[in-house]
Amino acid sequence: MSARPQPLVHPRDYHQEAWHSRYGSVLRDAVFGVNDGLVSMLGIVAGITASRLDHRHVIITALVAVIAATVSMALGSYISTRSENDFNASEVERERREIEEMPEHEMEEIEEIYAGYGFSPEEIAIFQRRFAQNHDLWLEFMLRDELGILRESQDNPWKNAGVMALAVMLGSVPPVLPYLIMSSSRSALELAFVLSGLAAFLLGVMKSLVAKGSWWGSGLQFLVVAGVAAAIGIGAGDLLPSVFRAVGG
Repeated sequence: MSARPQPLVHPRDYHQEAWHSRYGSVLRDAVFGVNDGLVSMLGIVAGITASRLDHRHVIITALVAVIAATVSMALGSYISTRSENDFNASEVERERREIEEMPEHEMEEIEEIYAGYGFSPEEIAIFQRRFAQNHDLWLEFMLRDELGILRESQDNPWKNAGVMALAVMLGSVPPVLPYLIMSSSRSALELAFVLSGLAAFLLGVMKSLVAKGSWWGSGLQFLVVAGVAAAIGIGAGDLLPSVFRAVGG
């Protein structure tokens, strides 16, 4: 009598250890969204302030930019996550069909994979017999080791979109808030520089705590990126009005 197939156990259940990979995409979207909102809005408010628009128009332009960036980034996150999930689902079904319709070929692939890991032919034969008894286990192995797909780590596109939207709005606060509470665009820009620089540095520090890197190096990296965005925005704000005046005669 053949051994009864055992239920699959995901690595997150081993030894009751926490499984962290599910948070990778959330962290990625959160950091990316906050950084995008911070950097893009700082560049925008710096540029439109340098172009010498009146304070009311600076506020309107900044708020419109925040709304557009939030919607755009959230939709982009949803579409990219949904597309990745759809592609992975098609790969799962294709691999399932191959196991059922071309088992000999799939067994050869198992042999190639385990041989690459350094297993002997006798050891590989044990694995092949085990997979032949449990096609679900066989499928999970092929998805993971041949295609690099972990079905347990599939992202929720709505969740990713929501995280991205909130992150972009949160990142937009430091450069935009001073314009809402101050009546002078120049003074607001100065405060926006301070708040955005501090926020960028702290964001880099927070990223380093999760990624286990140098906190000051990461903070400085984010600060430099925000500074470059502001410099480009100011340069564009100073240059473009002159260009349009020259073109207009």
